[in-house]
Amino acid sequence: MRALNSLRNQSFKDFEIIVIDDNPPEARLEKYPELANLLSEKNTLVVIDDSPKNAARARNLGLKNANGEWIAYLDDDDAYREQKLEKQIEMAKKSGLPIGFCGLAYHLGYRLRYKQIDRSEFKNDEMLLDVQTFATLFHKNCAEVFFNEELKAGEDAYMFFSLVKYFNSLRVFNVAEPLMDIYPQTGARVNTNPEGVYKAMNLILNDYGDLFSDFARQIYKYRADLAYFKLCKGHWLDMFNAGKNLLRVKGMSELRLVLNAFFYKLPFTRRFFVG
Repeated sequence: MRALNSLRNQSFKDFEIIVIDDNPPEARLEKYPELANLLSEKNTLVVIDDSPKNAARARNLGLKNANGEWIAYLDDDDAYREQKLEKQIEMAKKSGLPIGFCGLAYHLGYRLRYKQIDRSEFKNDEMLLDVQTFATLFHKNCAEVFFNEELKAGEDAYMFFSLVKYFNSLRVFNVAEPLMDIYPQTGARVNTNPEGVYKAMNLILNDYGDLFSDFARQIYKYRADLAYFKLCKGHWLDMFNAGKNLLRVKGMSELRLVLNAFFYKLPFTRRFFVG
């Protein structure tokens, strides 16, 4: 409901909404009267997925039904701020770039954590090391690039680098203000699956690492190690060594990432940190 309402409230009005309903038959969206008006609007298409697999498959179904020039994504528990689409389209036109992002706000307990609000673009190694979240991915529609459905996590990051290679663009724009709200999810989340996250990060290095410098690839590999041990039970010493490697190679700029890993691993502080 929150996600759909945030789309209806966009300042930019000329867009289509494609809703992927991969719920079991007894829980399909059509069974909820409070959603009826939102789903019946003329610019809304509901696509039923009778063989649900994962987020990558759902997004691919959306892409295959999309007719617009630009593509944006929204999970059902998050929300766009009013000018999200308008400002990303303006920046896309101004920059002439086919891929972009914007800032966002994570709702963590009683506080907000803002990300990607410090710059108007990412280029070269910054695209591998400094893009902090892929939820705000915004790109030109193309019929040749899709999400990797073999990935159980990190499919949005892998999609980004697939687009970078397809468009041959080592520069992407960013609207440096929070235009999207990410809310905590209940239950298991794919981005806390250590094997899934690790597989995606290593596949990115394997398939797209040649776009970036040796130094950037080394840092990214250490970050993959840190992410894996952060999400696993135990492995405190392994995580300490991964963090030490990061600090040794890249310096104190990685300290916040390392501390985040340690605080996230502690059950009583986890809810205050981004996974």
